[in-house]
Amino acid sequence: MICDGEKEVGIAGIMGGENSMITEDVKTVLFEAACFDGTNIRLSSRRIGLQTDASFKFTKGLDPNTAIEAINRACQLVEEMGCGDVVGGVVDVYPNPVEPKVLPFEPKRYNALLGTDISEEEMLSYFKKLDLVYNEADRTVTIPTFRQDLGCMADLAEEVARFYGYDNIPVSLPKGEATVGKKPFNQRVDDVAREICERNGFSGGMSYSFESPKVFDKLLLAEDAKERQAIVIANPLGRILKWHSDIIGNEL
Repeated sequence: MICDGEKEVGIAGIMGGENSMITEDVKTVLFEAACFDGTNIRLSSRRIGLQTDASFKFTKGLDPNTAIEAINRACQLVEEMGCGDVVGGVVDVYPNPVEPKVLPFEPKRYNALLGTDISEEEMLSYFKKLDLVYNEADRTVTIPTFRQDLGCMADLAEEVARFYGYDNIPVSLPKGEATVGKKPFNQRVDDVAREICERNGFSGGMSYSFESPKVFDKLLLAEDAKERQAIVIANPLGRILKWHSDIIGNEL
């Protein structure tokens, strides 16, 4: 919420309040330009069920570095249209400025990802149209702050594909290498141990964790055996399975 110290003024990035709207009686206007977190605005808009033009814009991501330019443009229009007199001065609260991102220029990876054979010169011509600055010395691409959607190699490859034309990308089947599957080391050790035990007359069994006390009788445990001192399950899985098997047997 945006408040004036006493009451609510508006919902940040979504909707302004009626008590702060412009009317014919307004004599003094305070301009505010803010940039809100897109994820926060999207979640808040959904939570209160209010989607506005402002919420759509912030959800997609705006450049916070243009906030001052927006205020200056608004003030310029006020003077040009003779709506009022602009008072100088501005308060800028911007503790963590957004800096341009720098990504490596990797034309081979772009082509490998897209399955194309586009030259470096052609890629750089695409980037120039997008105001992406190429540094030849360290082979990097500087991303302007208004392109917050460009953050990794795949994003730059997507821009190359967009300008090159999706229809011009050749169709190809996926490539990969197949390896012979095998069990993990611990499972192979278990298999060897099981085989040795079975050759010596032992047999293995697997039981459910939630069994009825009858399982102790099947194991031929004495009535006073310590193993029988277990928590009794109200609806043991073994009894349920037996009940199902009895029903199926009767139906057959």
